[in-house]
Order: sequence, then structure tokens, then C-alpha cells
Amino acid sequence: MRWRCALLAATLAVTVASPADAQTPVAPRTTFCLEERGPQQCWATVLLSPAIHAIAGTSGDWAGTGGPSGSPVRIRHFKPMQYTLSLALLRDIRQRDAIGGFLQVGLANKQQVRVAAGGRYRWRLGDRVAIDASPGLVHMQIPGEGSSGPADHEPRIGGTTDLDLHLDHWAILTTRLDVIPTKYSGTAVGFGAGLKVDGSPGNGVVVGLIATALVMLAYAALYISIQD
Repeated sequence: MRWRCALLAATLAVTVASPADAQTPVAPRTTFCLEERGPQQCWATVLLSPAIHAIAGTSGDWAGTGGPSGSPVRIRHFKPMQYTLSLALLRDIRQRDAIGGFLQVGLANKQQVRVAAGGRYRWRLGDRVAIDASPGLVHMQIPGEGSSGPADHEPRIGGTTDLDLHLDHWAILTTRLDVIPTKYSGTAVGFGAGLKVDGSPGNGVVVGLIATALVMLAYAALYISIQD
């Protein structure tokens, strides 16, 4: 009789405990994250990434007679450095994979402005290492495309791809390939390699740049008011 009572008590305990365990709340995912937090931690990840690339690019003969004695003028399609700010949105589709899109705005100097947009795929190799592939379209000012001569810049559209290696999800080794058909000097091809940061360090860099720009604008306004 005693063992039957013990068995009945154990059965009741399991029956009562099971619903409570089944109703244990699961921590909800964060709606938006501003840095990589690992698979399934965020509904979407928004990344702001400043970058710098050293560029090796093609040159072409401008189809005109701007040189001495009517000789062709050699045009360098790309400036040696590019500075870019990128905004990206990513959503997880599997434990190790995420997809999304990006928008880039950058420049090499005050004449060569570069804007690009496209898709992004992230392949996580581990908890702190990932590879990003970002193919898309690029719109960039190319020298020698205007009617005024080889120094005249005009916009042209081509293809671009960034391939990035993320280390600890903020220090990023980045490569870039731009292929842009031109009207007067052949196809412009540029390959770049450089560094990029995102997450909290990237946000800090952007905030610092904005603060510096605001200080410079305030100083310029004060200087002009004093001169007047």
C-alpha cells in the first residue's frame, strides 16, 4: 500500500510540473541591433560602416586631341584612395546565413563621387568570424567623360562587388572590384583593399566625424561673422 501511495504522488508531481516547464518563457529577440550579436539574436541588424580603400585602377587614352601636337591624353580612371560610408540591413535566414542589402556613399576627391547599392550575403564561419559578399551597381564620376576635355568628370554606371572578412565582427578586412564602361577611354576597372569598421566602433567613428564637421562649420560661421 505504501509503494502505491508513493507512485501516485510521483505521478501527480510530474503531471503538475510538466505544464509549468512547457510554459517557461523564451527570451524575445531584439527588434533591431546596431551590431552583430550572433545567429537568431535580432530580427534585423542595421550596420553603419566607414571604410577606406587603396585603389589600383586602369588608365585609358582619351579619344580627343587635348595633348601636345594632337597626341592622345592618358587618363587615370580611379584616384588612389576611396573613402566610403555604408549602410546595410541584414536578416538571418539560417543559423549561419544572413541576407540583406546595402547603400554606399563615398568619394576619392571633390570631383570623383561614388554611390553604390545592392545585395549582401553573410556567411558565418564561427561565432566571431564571417564573410560578406556585396554585389551591386555603382554610379561614379569618371574623368574624361565630359565635353570639356580630359579633366571633365561625368557619371557612369557599372558593376561593383565588395568581399569582406569580419574578425570579431567589427575589425574588417575589405576588398572591392569596380567595373565601369566609359564613353571615351575604354572600360574602367578598379581593385581596392582596405579596412572597415562597423558595430559600436563604426558608430563611434561616424559620430566623431559628424561632431568634427559641426565644429568646423561653427568655427567657419564665427570667423565669417567676425570678418563682417
